[in-house]
Amino acid sequence: MDSKQLSAQTDTWILACLATGPAGMTLREIRERLWAQIPADIRSSWEVLLVGDQVSRSLHQLAHEGLVRHDKYAMRWQLVTRDQDVTAPPTRAVPDGEQDQLFDI
Repeated sequence: MDSKQLSAQTDTWILACLATGPAGMTLREIRERLWAQIPADIRSSWEVLLVGDQVSRSLHQLAHEGLVRHDKYAMRWQLVTRDQDVTAPPTRAVPDGEQDQLFDI
């Protein structure tokens, strides 16, 4: 596997790891879980060094792309979901005349 393929695959493995931990994971937890994702033939070769070197870069690139986020206070990385993208609950429109009742004393 060439380095570009390995880099892309590392991104995929990281996203898979983060998908299993909805509360987020520390960098150490990601690295530990990532080990199980890496095929045995890569784990037993020098390519595992490339994967280890790529983890932080992948996380920062995925954050730049908006797929993951880092909570610097909790020191945890989280997968970004659509639910987290919603900033406020939707509000309902007030029909005509109903808002006058809000100000009746």
